[in-house]
Amino acid sequence: MKNLLKTIFVIDDDVCQHKIIKHLLQHDKYNLVFISGEEATTILLRTRPDLILLDINMPDFDGLDVLQKIKHYRHISGVPIIMISGMCEKRIVMQSMSHGAIDFIVKPFNGDFLLKKIRDLLIDAHEVPKKVSAAPHLHSLLKPTTISATLPIIPIIPTLLRNLSFFFDMSEKDDDSIKNHHQEIVRLIESDTEISSVILKIINSPLYGSTQRAQTISDTLNAIGFVNIYELITSISLRNAINSEKQQAELNLFWEQSARTGLVLSYLATRIANVDKNIAFHFGIFHDSGRALMMRHFPSYIETLRLSSITFDQNVTTIEDNRHNCNHAQCGAMLAMAWGLSETIVTAIRYHHNIKVIKEHHASELILSLIAMANLAEYIESNDSYLSDNQWTKYKEEYMASLKINDQQVNELIMETKQILINEFNNNYCIF
Repeated sequence: MKNLLKTIFVIDDDVCQHKIIKHLLQHDKYNLVFISGEEATTILLRTRPDLILLDINMPDFDGLDVLQKIKHYRHISGVPIIMISGMCEKRIVMQSMSHGAIDFIVKPFNGDFLLKKIRDLLIDAHEVPKKVSAAPHLHSLLKPTTISATLPIIPIIPTLLRNLSFFFDMSEKDDDSIKNHHQEIVRLIESDTEISSVILKIINSPLYGSTQRAQTISDTLNAIGFVNIYELITSISLRNAINSEKQQAELNLFWEQSARTGLVLSYLATRIANVDKNIAFHFGIFHDSGRALMMRHFPSYIETLRLSSITFDQNVTTIEDNRHNCNHAQCGAMLAMAWGLSETIVTAIRYHHNIKVIKEHHASELILSLIAMANLAEYIESNDSYLSDNQWTKYKEEYMASLKINDQQVNELIMETKQILINEFNNNYCIF
């Protein structure tokens, strides 16, 4: 392997750590450059390494701050950055990924493990595919070599979610702690009046299927629990995190349609599949979120969507790959991973346009059900919009088999759901 010309910057103030990394990488003969956190932001203004190892816990500098600064340097945008830390808190990992890191390694680390990560990222240019296609393994999107430099920038996790993440971590350990902090959580959520209003609209929708009407955020927290309300806020926050003045009209239409798809998905989950309605709504909002990223990143993407809506012999992701060198399923999966969604949802997003890969690799019933229901939901409420590609009509038999329903049941569901949609969304009623 030709590594002699590969330059790795190690940003770490710890001289002992310099020696450890130098020893671990000595056999591959990389050009190692050791710099401090203070030096990094200046030196990287005029230098472009092949890879960066960045420590989070430096005595005088926060590695996350350094990461955020250097990721704004245009010539650094495509350089892979691996974060190194003695902490493995979910919050730290999520922040690192949302700020643009490509991987996260916890100290003390195995030398062979680090070396493999670096070799994968520094694979020779002739070995890197020009376009990112469907990978041979369901979890291959986590491999750095499948990440294209043309991927849109992933938005940073909003402040409200970062503040709530403390309680989210707590909820995984101790439900009583959440009860003790009930009022504090409610005040934090109510500090964002827009999100609070949307939460109540969703919870009280007949499609969402709550048994009691919620009047306040406190009622909602009592009714569905903290984890579910956190996931609702994550979904709703996407709209504000991905916006653009130039594409505002198209993005507003997209997010409104995504919210309706999420609600229809929740309803279908309670009617035909053994899937939690909150997971269904979460997936409904996120599964096409890569399209919003691509709208914001590529000025010609709306034209791509219109082209895909009238092209029946090619998958939409193939058209996107050909025109933009990445696709919305790939972008959406990276976004979901950076925002800390479950591996199940990340995988379902990555392959929701590739039922063949999902079936070949024996994906879980939950993944198959989510993908099938999402496509049925879009078919029910799309109204032939160019933002939907009607996958249901292409793969109807496979999707019905996944959901264990027949034609008659599908037709009844379509009529039933459309009637609720008419009642719910007449008079131009909007969720956002």
